[in-house]
Formats: sequence, structure tokens, C-alpha cells
Amino acid sequence: MEPFRADEEIRAGHIIADMFQELLIADLVVADLTIENPNVWYELGVRHALRARGIIIVCGGRVTSAFDLYTDRKLRYALKDGAPDPAYLDQDKRRLADMVKATMDAWHGRKISPVYSLMPNLQEPDWKSLKIGAAREFWERHEVWERRIDLARKTGRIGDLLVLANEAPISAFRVDAWVTAGKALRKAGRFQFALEHLEHGLDRDPNNLDVLREMGICLQRLAIVGAAGHSLERARQHYRAALDIFPRDAETWALLGRVDKDAWTAAWDRPGQTPAQKREGAAYEDALLRAAIDSYSRAYRTSPGHYYSGINALTLMHLYRHLTGDQRYDTDMETMAGAVRFAAGCECDPTQVFWAKATMGDLEILVGTPRTVTDAYKDESLSAGAEDLALCQAAAGGDQLFLEACQKRGVRCQILLPLPEPEFIERSILPSARGDTWRERYFKLKERLEDPIRVMPDELGALPSGVDPFERCNLWLLYTTLAWGIEKARFVCLWNGGGGDGPGGTEQMYNEVKKRTGQVTWIDTRKLWGV
Repeated sequence: MEPFRADEEIRAGHIIADMFQELLIADLVVADLTIENPNVWYELGVRHALRARGIIIVCGGRVTSAFDLYTDRKLRYALKDGAPDPAYLDQDKRRLADMVKATMDAWHGRKISPVYSLMPNLQEPDWKSLKIGAAREFWERHEVWERRIDLARKTGRIGDLLVLANEAPISAFRVDAWVTAGKALRKAGRFQFALEHLEHGLDRDPNNLDVLREMGICLQRLAIVGAAGHSLERARQHYRAALDIFPRDAETWALLGRVDKDAWTAAWDRPGQTPAQKREGAAYEDALLRAAIDSYSRAYRTSPGHYYSGINALTLMHLYRHLTGDQRYDTDMETMAGAVRFAAGCECDPTQVFWAKATMGDLEILVGTPRTVTDAYKDESLSAGAEDLALCQAAAGGDQLFLEACQKRGVRCQILLPLPEPEFIERSILPSARGDTWRERYFKLKERLEDPIRVMPDELGALPSGVDPFERCNLWLLYTTLAWGIEKARFVCLWNGGGGDGPGGTEQMYNEVKKRTGQVTWIDTRKLWGV
């Protein structure tokens, strides 16, 4: 801890504002009531009003008998001739250090402030957002530290992030940094390491909802990959404990629903079984399916705008009726379908519009016709239109399907080829199944282009020695996209998740884009076609 005495701060500025800020942000406030100084008493009252914990009262000589603080534990130190007694100074220092450690170790025990002790439902202010005054160099240091944290997160430098997380100027920001590090590790698939850092945050702030959610996700992923000591039941118990604290948090209910759904799937989706055996097993495990339905339904009823949980509940209800013939959810299904449609249709956050439209497409699969399903998924296509630009190679398969879909929606398309056109056709179009058909589609695409095809050797010169042309072209596509603005970049890939395509393949492009922007839409062909 870094000690700081308010009475020794000598600088220009708004003294009262700075004092309030210090009393708000400090991990620990030590108030010396030896002299009956009204400023000290006032400042102690401000701290009691702002924070429930992190307060130590010390007195030299006699102990104050003020009624408001009569029951508060105080540390009495020895005085001699109006100053600390040299004979007891080392002992008093040790006692003060012990009290500081005990107070910080018991941070989440009894509330020290009489205000919060006697008013148990009173909540501390969101003090991290209450930036006032200069508070000496604190906020300047914090802003420098926060920029470094943000840079480490965006560049995927998790090691930097972990070091910086432990160097936050005060504990509350360390919690935020540990959560940021935990999320980054979780997204990188380092679930156990992520859990360790999230637990650091939970030790300091056990009611932090963001920490509780992230820990649950890690526990769930560890159970799925079969990590020792982890099970879906452990993840379920974790979410249940979080819901005891936050019973109306829709996101936590939805995460519990995901655990319940995974438990149901794991009970019947076993290697070596035929589709008929899996279907029979899925119907037999109907109790687990009902648990998932209940969790997702609770999430949606808690927050009717949370259409993600609504569409999941509705989908599982349809599955339940299909597998068992039981019509117990029919009334709920009819009501929920309309509610989900309305909620998704009201989405106005531009970063969430795609998911709202995807939900509309999923809904039509459940309650619509083939035509309405087609129309809904067309409308879902990232809301792409004439104001957008699509960049792509034009290989057989996903590339050409993407370009055709874009041209139908009036999207301006730009094709970048890694090789001269004849060689590209020979290597990336003709070897595929029905290669002649894909070649014909390529030339139809070319006829409709507004901009001429750009060929890498013509535009960038000869290929450097040892460089794969497809890998270089992926970077060319990526950098051309980023030049329009990193916030505008979106990557859509049709991929089975395999890593066998080598440099220049889908995996390499996926990782490059995810590392730089995180704006990735992965259409998993294993889920589309069940392979």
C-alpha cells in the first residue's frame, strides 16, 4: 500500500474536491482523533457515508468517547510530552501494521462504517465513475495505466495484461484488470489460467457480477473439455450461487440454461451411437431438457428484451414436443414466439442488429414457412447493402457463395487474387468437386463487378522468396479492409474449424482478424450439416 497524508499535500487546486476524491478512492483511510479537529471528524463522516469498509481509527493517549463512534474499535498509541512515546513507538507501529493487514484481509466481513452497518440495504456509489478534482497524480497515473491495459487487450498480449493487472493504482481497478485478463485468457482457451485470475478478483470483490459470470463460463468450458476436477454440476452450482445474489439477472439465468443444455446433450450425444439411438436417448433424458427450458425461460421472463434466452427457450420447447409428444409447453410457445419477435424487432444497438436478425431467422425455422425462413435469413445478412464493400478472393465454395450473396444485395464487391487469373482458376477453382460449374460461376461474378479484379503480382510485385501467395493475399485482404477503419471491419467465414488448410487458409485468416479486431462471424459447417 502507498501511504499518503492529506495534511501534507501542498499544491494548487480545489482542496475540498480533491479531499472528497481521496476519501472516495482510497483502499484504506486512517483517521487520527487525538486532537479534536473538526476537519478530521468531518472527513471521517464523509468516508463513513461513501464506503462501508477500509477505515481505521487511532487515538493518542485517551480514547475518544464520542457517542457516534463509541462502539468502533480503535487503536490507542502511547504519547509522551504531546508526541509519540519513543519507548513504545516500534510496538505501536507493529500494532498499526497488524490492524491494517487484518482490516484489509477482512474486507468483506463486518461493515466498519456505522452508516452501512445500520442501513444494510444502502449501496455504495459507483465511485469508479465519480472522477472529480485532480486528487494529486492519481487519475493521471490511472489513465496511463488504463491505456496500457487497453493496448495489451487489443493486441492480444496477455502476458503484458497480467503484469499490468497487478500494478493498478488501487484495488478496485485491479479487480477490473483481473476481469479483463480473465476474459482474454478465456477467449484464448486458457480456461484454468483465466479462472485463477478471476478468483483474484472475486477475493477482492465477491459480489462482482461480471467476475461471477466469467468464472461460470470458465468452469463450464473446463467441464466440456474434461479437465480434472471439473464437471457441469460444479458450473451449475456456481451459477446457482450467483443467482442467490442476483436473482433477476437474465444473463446469468441464460448461462445456467447453457449449462443445463450441455448436460442434456452430453447425456445422449455419445460416440458410436446411431441417429436413432441418439434420438431415443434425447427423449429419455427429458428431465434434463426441461431444466434447460426452465433456466432459459426464467432468463427471458426476467428480462423480456433478452431475446437470446427467449429464442433458446422456444427452440428447446419445440424439441421437447418433437421428442416426447408432450404438449405442456404449447401455450408458452405461442406467447413466447410473439414476444421474441417483438423484442428482436426493437433492437436498436447497431452492434447487436445482426444477432437480432439472426434470431428472427431462427424464429421462422420454428414457426414459419420455407419462404419466410429464406426471407428472414436474407434480411439477416449483416444488413449489408449498397453502402458496404465486400473484399474476397474468389475460390470455389464459400468465397463465391459470399460474393454472390453480396451482389444480390447490391454490395460493391472487390476481388483480390493471389495469382494471375489462369493460374488461380487452375489451383483454386477447377480441382474442387464440379470445378467446371464453379468456373462458370466465377466468370458470371466477374461480369457483374463494378471494379476490376486486382491481381497481387501485378499490384504488389513478384512474390518474395519463401512467402506463400495465399498467406500474402490474406494479409492483403486484411490490411485493405483495415485501411477503411478498424471499427468497420467484419470477417465472415464458412469453416469447419479444422486447421489443415495451412498458411493462407481460413484458420490463418480467422486468427489474424480475431487478433486485430475481434469482429468475426464464424458460420460453422459442422453445425450446419451435422459433420
